[in-house]
Amino acid sequence: MCQSAAGHGPAVAGNTYCRPCLDRRNARNVRRAERFWSAHGIDAWTCWICCGPIAPGDRHIEHVVPRARGGSDEPSNLRPSDSRCNLAKSDDDPWPYLASVWDDIDPTEVNYL
Repeated sequence: MCQSAAGHGPAVAGNTYCRPCLDRRNARNVRRAERFWSAHGIDAWTCWICCGPIAPGDRHIEHVVPRARGGSDEPSNLRPSDSRCNLAKSDDDPWPYLASVWDDIDPTEVNYL
């Protein structure tokens, strides 16, 4: 059962919350991340992995250090990414992965780093 309140539905696989509670929690994390990005000059519509623009409807919230590797849902660990980059990185160690991606980027084309 959902841990946020008695009587809620079954927990979603891999989580301790039911679907409505999980959706509210995720939306709250996105709003917190967007406020953090704004305060720190991070463009919410530029992928932090490939540095390309993110199309509307294609934005994912990427964990710099994946939760599977001990990362948190704190805004400082969340960055905007497009779905292709987020799914390709998966829960890999971020730094070797990013180094391999950034080696292929022309520094004159980078609009966010």
